[in-house]
Amino acid sequence: MRVPPCGALTGWAALRWGSATWLHGTDTWGHPRDVVIASPGRAVRAQPDQQVSAERLGPDDVREVDGIRVTTPARSLTFEMRTVATVREAVVVADMTLEAGLLDLEGVAGGA
Repeated sequence: MRVPPCGALTGWAALRWGSATWLHGTDTWGHPRDVVIASPGRAVRAQPDQQVSAERLGPDDVREVDGIRVTTPARSLTFEMRTVATVREAVVVADMTLEAGLLDLEGVAGGA
C-alpha cells in the first residue's frame, strides 16, 4: 500500500496500525471494509480494497508509526465513527479504541 507524502492512513486501519488489535477491518456482519487513505488536494487513485478521502489534514492530524503516516487516534476515530453504518458500530469502534489505550474518555469526547 502506498500512502502519498501529503496523505495518511485513517479510520479503522490507522487505529489498527496504532495497536487497536480488536479492529479487524470488518463490519458488524463480517464484511470486509476498505482501507481509507486521506489525501487532501491530490488526485490519488484508489486500489482494490482501498478508498481515498479528500479530507483536509493539518500538521497536528498526522503522525508516523513504524514508517507509515497515519492520522492521530482522535482523527482516526472521529473519521471512523462518521463513516460506519450504524450507531452501534460507532460505539464499538470507540470502545475498541479505548481498550487499546489510544485515547481516554476525555479524548473520545473532545476529539483531541
